This record gives sequence, structure tokens and C-alpha cells, in this order.
Amino acid sequence: MRKTEKTKRIKIFNKIILDFLNKNCKKIDSLYGNYSDYSLKTKYGKLTIITPSDLHSSVYTVFTRFEDVDRAKEHTSCNPYSGKWNFHEFVERDPNEFAERVISTIKRIIINT
Repeated sequence: MRKTEKTKRIKIFNKIILDFLNKNCKKIDSLYGNYSDYSLKTKYGKLTIITPSDLHSSVYTVFTRFEDVDRAKEHTSCNPYSGKWNFHEFVERDPNEFAERVISTIKRIIINT
């Protein structure tokens, strides 16, 4: 796959994810510079969501981390030590399909859904 096609797919994925996050989450100051950071109340405690804006990557990425690791690890596949629950997929996959998978996974744990 050509670099221009990868960049186009990353932009599509990022737009879908950011649209969802802007509607459903609280924007917070970025801890890591060139990222968009959000906070979300979930059934298992606060979830921080970080979306990188690197358009030259070969993977779609959404980083997340639960504040209450002990509670979250009982109900999700997050890292049982750090609370990290990240989503990655190679850009060869359809960006719409993977974005919807990420969003539907997050929607299942939002409070009052």
C-alpha cells in the first residue's frame, strides 16, 4: 500500500474516533504533546483516552488507561498491572470498520448505556 493511501486511511480513522470522543468525552490537557486526550466516566471508573495524530504510522491506534486498575481488570481485557487497554490495527484494514469496533467496545462500558 502506498504511503499516500495509508495517510488517507489514518485521517479517516482519526476523524471518526475524534468525532465520537468530542461528543461523548471530556477533553483534557494532553500529557504527551501532539495528542488529543479525553476523559470518560465508565462502569469501571475513569478511562483516559489518547489519540495520536501521527499520520505516518502504519497502524490505527487509540491508547486508553483505567484509573481504577483493580476494578477494570475484573471486567475488561486491560493490562492487569497498568490498566492500559489499547487498540491497534494495521492500516490495511478498513478504517471505518476498525473505528466502529473501537467505538462499540468503548460504548459498552460507558455509564448509563
